[in-house]
Amino acid sequence: MAAGSWTPGRLGSRAGSGRAVVITFWVATAIVTSVLLSGGMADLLRRDATVAGMLELGYPTYFITMLGVWKILGALAILTPGFGRVKEWAYAGAFYNFAGAFASHLAIGSAATHLVWTAAFALCVLISWALRPTSRSLPPTMAAMPRSHAH
Repeated sequence: MAAGSWTPGRLGSRAGSGRAVVITFWVATAIVTSVLLSGGMADLLRRDATVAGMLELGYPTYFITMLGVWKILGALAILTPGFGRVKEWAYAGAFYNFAGAFASHLAIGSAATHLVWTAAFALCVLISWALRPTSRSLPPTMAAMPRSHAH
């Protein structure tokens, strides 16, 4: 897709347009989906470090499989063109995952690196969501349209 044909989503229209927006969107999206896919696979494979981490955070191990499935499905939804509503839920789920991980690490006094990485991943989710092109967004609702368009 050429940078000139990019129509940025919500924040993107205010943040400017062009090549920088496209690159920022795809870098943030690549980070988010890579972390979700690799984390989801680690969850489904029930790696020792994954199980130990969940137990350290105080969560039951059955969460691991459930989270693994949702992480992989979320990453696929974010990457797949279309499916605007599913994509919105995937972005929300990814944000809740990373924000929840941040809060959990904060609650048990984990090392600062855990807090920095989970906050950085949550920020990448917000950046990817805010800069996504309109083709990857939900269409505006009637309430969001100017009065001249509402009937």
